[in-house]
Amino acid sequence: MKNNKLNALEAINQAQILTFYPIVFQAVIASKRLGILEFLNNNKGYHSVVEISQEISISEYGVKLLLDMLSKVNVVIRDEKDDFTIGLVGFFLINDKQTAINLDFVQDVCYKGAFHLTESIEKQKPIGLQELGSWETIYEGLLDLPSDVSKSWFNFDHFYSDAIFKDAMEIVLSSAPKKIMDIGGNTGKFALELCKHDQTIEITIVDLKNQLLTAEKRIDANNFSGRVTFFEQDMLSKDITLPQKNEIIWMSQFLDCFSEFQIEDILNNITKVMDKNTRVLIVETFWDNQKFDAAEHCLLGTSLYFTCIANGNSRMYSEKDFKAIISKTQLQITNQYTVGEYHTLLELKLKDTDE
Repeated sequence: MKNNKLNALEAINQAQILTFYPIVFQAVIASKRLGILEFLNNNKGYHSVVEISQEISISEYGVKLLLDMLSKVNVVIRDEKDDFTIGLVGFFLINDKQTAINLDFVQDVCYKGAFHLTESIEKQKPIGLQELGSWETIYEGLLDLPSDVSKSWFNFDHFYSDAIFKDAMEIVLSSAPKKIMDIGGNTGKFALELCKHDQTIEITIVDLKNQLLTAEKRIDANNFSGRVTFFEQDMLSKDITLPQKNEIIWMSQFLDCFSEFQIEDILNNITKVMDKNTRVLIVETFWDNQKFDAAEHCLLGTSLYFTCIANGNSRMYSEKDFKAIISKTQLQITNQYTVGEYHTLLELKLKDTDE
């Protein structure tokens, strides 16, 4: 983590830029969705405002307005004739999958709700969620989100979860487990991958009702319904019951959806269905354990989404804070792995009785 010191001129310059960031973001969205960036990306060289306006059927006023702003943030480049070409930042906004997914997620899922961040922090509730629907948390309404919001949410979720499947599979299957419990299995993608990799393994997906409905459809469509069962359970419920005799308990990008105290309760609750040989595998994206500043920035931004839209009390945790939570439970960390570009996999077991 870098802690760059700024001089007074640099600091006030950055402060002034920050004041207009939300509007600049909307200028990026508009230029992308109106086709301006796509035109410049597909047509090399510099182009006049008149030409761009005619090609995409947007007024010269609108085109010039957006390009003037975007040239200041390197999305486009202006020459001495006031013609424009795609900049390197604009190139990645169009062509980089991760950047495009993040952009749509912030616009479609987060932007309106972010207006309520102050109140969300004060009340420790996702007040911004009211911009999408009348649920207590976003997880209750995933199947009822507007289509554009739903697409952006699932694209974001799957991009950061699917990437670790290949690396994680070897770790999961290293002990030749026959029964696995996937808590927070969401749409069933990981369970599906497990079935494909091992012809005998049995999986139980534990989640809320709506998520289980989606997962069951996916599993049935791939003809694995005989090996996957579905167990409805709200992990915040006072009376938690879970399937027993699982050799592995898997939780991928699940615990970051809860507060520190809730995580502690969940981990202690799963110990009730464990024995000394049970492996608990937790996958998280710790913001302080990233190779690139951009990844750290995105994860901290995701924490703001959790606060004002998802649930009001969780975040993307640092490795230090997460391990401190584990230390308060009946579990101990036995192994740690890096999986994919951004994720950490922690392997836990029951604490030794003499500790």
